[in-house]
Amino acid sequence: MLLAALLDRPHATLIMAIEASAGKLKVKRELEAGWFQWIECPLPAVLTIQSGINKVRYATLKGIMAAKKKEIAVLTANL
Repeated sequence: MLLAALLDRPHATLIMAIEASAGKLKVKRELEAGWFQWIECPLPAVLTIQSGINKVRYATLKGIMAAKKKEIAVLTANL
């Protein structure tokens, strides 16, 4: 909340779900005793997200092996 105040932006805490639309967010907040609240806030906004909002995706062994063989391109800047 301090960051939002310093940036002069709206904020929402304990977010469990986010739906974005034209210039605003609809967020689901976790309240006490298992209750939830849906609120809308304009963009840009500062959000604090609850753990568990996303699902962790682990790399497959096939993907790891393919990444090992991938060539790393070296680029130089022309100044």
